[in-house]
Amino acid sequence: MRKTVLWQSPHVRASLSALIAVLAIALIVGCGGGGGNSNNNNNGNNGSNGSNNGGLPPGQNPGLPFITGKVVGSANTAIGVPGATVTIHGAGLADRSVQTAADGSFTFINVARGYTSFSVASPDPVAFYNFANFNGKNYDTVNCTLPLPGLAVGANNVGTVILSSGGNNPPPPPPISGCPS
Repeated sequence: MRKTVLWQSPHVRASLSALIAVLAIALIVGCGGGGGNSNNNNNGNNGSNGSNNGGLPPGQNPGLPFITGKVVGSANTAIGVPGATVTIHGAGLADRSVQTAADGSFTFINVARGYTSFSVASPDPVAFYNFANFNGKNYDTVNCTLPLPGLAVGANNVGTVILSSGGNNPPPPPPISGCPS
């Protein structure tokens, strides 16, 4: 009597070959996509304007507003200020803060509509004073807040905040009549 091994059978070999081919195709197809979208997020709130889901920042609820903007220095407005602290304020709402990314950009996701103003704090009081120009008005960013537009669902870009550069430059005078309105 002769012993035969089951896997040597032509039917078993054909089945195993088909199974291996299906697994190889599944492996190749399964390895595609899902790539990066590398945002420099702090607590899921700030990033370098990376987007997905049709322009929404990662983690953004499509039914809520999000706020974007940029902080630059007055010495060279083409260069962003990394590490500045941006805080949003609203009556009856907890303040929320993020730090600007390497390019000076910031993003707040999932923002309640009740936030009405924001502030910017210099990352380095020698390099940048706590004075800013925003929408053509000068602000003492320690004593004043900057106005937010009425927030709508989706993107709300506040634009650019220009921090006064320090170093050898004297600080600008504070706003004449307190905080601009």
